[in-house]
Amino acid sequence: MRLMVGGNLDPNELEALLDYELETHHKEAHEPAHAVQGVADALPGFGIVAAVLGIVNTMAAVADSTSAELGAKVGAALVGTLSWHPRLLASSSPTASSAPSPRP
Repeated sequence: MRLMVGGNLDPNELEALLDYELETHHKEAHEPAHAVQGVADALPGFGIVAAVLGIVNTMAAVADSTSAELGAKVGAALVGTLSWHPRLLASSSPTASSAPSPRP
């Protein structure tokens, strides 16, 4: 407003400037949400890597392990897989009461 009152800015230019400022503010306000979404999109990939590593570890121990030890290793691979699932992460967090519950 000071620019318009001072006579240095046309009202149409002021409107364009304010529109630009609003767009910039809107984009900046959404940056954190986009960053979190990017991380959430990558989490299933980490679960797949955890599953593959767990199974490779299990297969490496097949010859020298008992069935109970192999079961524990397969269980660890399953936990590694599921622990990266976004809904399961939300349900195990300290703020789980505010997270949506998984659908059946």
